[in-house]
Order: sequence, then C-alpha cells, then structure tokens
Amino acid sequence: MLSLRCYLNTEKAKGLSGYQNDGGLFKIFGDCYFPEGNLLFCNMNEAGKIPAEAVEKGAFEFISAIYSFNVSPYRERGVYKLDTAQATLDYSEGRGKETSYFLMIQAKKMEDLKKLYHQIRTGTIRPSESYEAEQGGKAGEELEQELGLAKLRIKELEKTQSSVHVLLINLHTKVIWGWPLCWKQSIRRAINEIIIKVL
Repeated sequence: MLSLRCYLNTEKAKGLSGYQNDGGLFKIFGDCYFPEGNLLFCNMNEAGKIPAEAVEKGAFEFISAIYSFNVSPYRERGVYKLDTAQATLDYSEGRGKETSYFLMIQAKKMEDLKKLYHQIRTGTIRPSESYEAEQGGKAGEELEQELGLAKLRIKELEKTQSSVHVLLINLHTKVIWGWPLCWKQSIRRAINEIIIKVL
C-alpha cells in the first residue's frame, strides 16, 4: 500500500474535539490533518480506525487507499464498485504498461475498502466500467462531415418547401377560379408535381 488517508469536511471538522488550526496545520483528535481542496486529510495505517465522532457529526467524508502491484497476473483496467467502495485500476503512469498497476480506492467503510481490494487482487470481481472495451461512437471528423451533410439536406428541404408552397398556391387558385374541361387531368398533374417535389 502506498498510502491510506482519512478525509474530513473542512467546515464540519471545526466542531470536532481538539480542533486546532495553526497557520494551515490542523490538529483534530491529536492527529495532524492537511488541507486538500475543501477537505482535510490525515495519514492512517492499516490498523487505523475512522474517528467515530467525525462520523456521528457528519464531518467524515471517506477513506482513500492507493496501491501499486505487478501486472502479472492480469487484471482488467476500469472502475470497480462494491457496497460503499469505488476503485479505479489503470497502468502506473510513466512506468510502462507492462510494469505495474495503479489502484485507488475510496470508501465510506474500512471493511468495504479491504473487501474490494481483496476481490480485485484475487480476480473475483469485474469492473462496472471497463477501460478495455471496444470503443464506440464516432471520431470528430466523422461527426463534422455528418453535420455538413445535414446542413446541406436542410437547405434542400427548405428549397423543396418553397417550391411546394408555390404549387399549392397555384392549385388553390385553380380550384377557386374553376377548372377547364379537362379538370381531372389538370388536378392529377398538379398533385403529381407536388408529390415529386416532396419525394
């Protein structure tokens, strides 16, 4: 294990026993805490316990553990979830993918953290989100091409709509002012022109 930390909410931690802020160095329950964003954390050992008072007063956020281990045996990279624990497993950055894995776990309960770690190491759990699945979706260039084609299609439809509008006005005018003797053929031709434009 590279590290094991307990995280508290900075504001809510002010109401905890023995809270002290000495120029950015915080002391709570006699332990040293360090700021990280809007949270405070302290380093723990594996035998460490989550402060009960912090849990009771809603100041406790989560515990976090970081591990590094060899890529043999193989483990599927991705996001793992189990009860209150969630983990991300990937190759260690800058060390080559054939060297080691980097595993980070966050949990609300120590037993959930340890259980998820054990199942990942023994290979008895699979990720809920895999980093190794075949990639779906489309590349940016493909999407841009489709967008361009869609815009052209919209312009064509707008022209067609305008033409159909003119034909409908002409048809309406003929109906109002009467048809010649061959009115059936005239109607048929007018309707066919509209259908061709629409299709």
